[in-house]
Amino acid sequence: TDKNPKFAAHLIQTTPDSVVYAVPYLFHILQSITKNKISFHKVVSSGAPLTGALFERMKNCTQHVYQQYGCSELGCIAIGSDPTSHADVGTPLKHLKVEAQGSETEPGEIIVTMDECTVHTQDAGWKNAEGRLQLAGRMDDLINVTGLKVIPYEVEQVLLGVDGVEEAVVYKTPHKVWGEAVKAMVVASSHVSPEMLKQRCMERLPNYKVPSTIVVEKEIPKTAAGKISRKLLFEHY
Repeated sequence: TDKNPKFAAHLIQTTPDSVVYAVPYLFHILQSITKNKISFHKVVSSGAPLTGALFERMKNCTQHVYQQYGCSELGCIAIGSDPTSHADVGTPLKHLKVEAQGSETEPGEIIVTMDECTVHTQDAGWKNAEGRLQLAGRMDDLINVTGLKVIPYEVEQVLLGVDGVEEAVVYKTPHKVWGEAVKAMVVASSHVSPEMLKQRCMERLPNYKVPSTIVVEKEIPKTAAGKISRKLLFEHY
């Protein structure tokens, strides 16, 4: 009845057994306006994967976290309760055949079949040992550095592991020699420098996966729907 996020925050706080179904950007707004003091009963995040930092914050203020993954052609594909990471979108629904032949280091395309309809999602992912689907991003987000593939998710996890880093996004940038190079945009506290972040990446990653450029910004640009678009960052940043 009211689009003001402060109204939503008040309603959530005064409803003991609330279930909040929203895109990650809304959860980010609710936490920002309440200075991370809001608490949830149950949340269902959908529409885009949670970032690593937002996932950790949601776990700390929510009794039950669910992530839902789907596509416009088929609707819901998987839903997971209490995910182990922001990549974990849970167990595929039983009426679907979901193929994800990749691994964490080399994810493959997620292909879904329902009855006679097969959809190539163009999303990259893999299944863990428990059969839960893990989402690594879009296939066209993979970065080709002299023929070697870089998964943005893997580099982002290293950056998000640095104390003071709130958000991180890794995307491709043109390179005259390599074809494509790795670039990172980070939101972090004042004591975090690009040099510090690059050093951490050099300690944890092969040289070709280390971002050639790291920029620290106050905010990562997002689409009108509140999603991070690596394509948008590649074209404009």
